[in-house]
Amino acid sequence: TYNVNLNGLFVRTIAPPPLQSIVECRFRPPCGDGEVALPAQVVWRKEFAAAGKVLSPAGIGLQFLDGAKPADHAGYEAGYQALLAATKPDDN
Repeated sequence: TYNVNLNGLFVRTIAPPPLQSIVECRFRPPCGDGEVALPAQVVWRKEFAAAGKVLSPAGIGLQFLDGAKPADHAGYEAGYQALLAATKPDDN
């Protein structure tokens, strides 16, 4: 994945599922140690570009849905907040 936020993420893939598909994302959250499983819906998709077009990463935009185990949701949120803290410019 490249872009993450509290509500979803971008996953690179050359074989994106159809729009509105529901998928289960299993991954290690940013700055996390364990794995989380979060249900998500495909809200946008970018196909692999044909020859002659500008190449950009093919993939899908996923929006997290309710229904994750509380520990998985909390683990992702904690990892995301840790990532924000680690990338925040120093105020000094």
